[in-house]
Amino acid sequence: MKTLQTIIVSLLLRTTVLGQSPEAINYQLVARDAGGNLIAGQLVGFRLSILQGSHTGSVVYAETHAKSSDPFGIVTLAIGAGTILSGTFSAIDWGAAACYLKTELDPAVWRSQRGRAFVCCR
Repeated sequence: MKTLQTIIVSLLLRTTVLGQSPEAINYQLVARDAGGNLIAGQLVGFRLSILQGSHTGSVVYAETHAKSSDPFGIVTLAIGAGTILSGTFSAIDWGAAACYLKTELDPAVWRSQRGRAFVCCR
């Protein structure tokens, strides 16, 4: 009986440890230029900012990424795993107010705002 309890506790602990997620949010998008044309198979620079309160609220976290899009213009990013510009991802108080994701991109490297998207999360 003691062995069975030990096995059950071990399995529960293992499941809990394996079930932990990394400090990042997976984000996938289709890269398009200002004219709505796909940016396919190119290096694209992104600046991602998390704003609180409204889509024009204060920036609580910002980072950059440089990734290549696939032949369909799809890019997958991990928010929280880029080059940090400001803030700390793990310190974001997600429950304090509505949070918005501001996405800015430039097809070569991030230097100017070309596209903008706001995604609300709560």
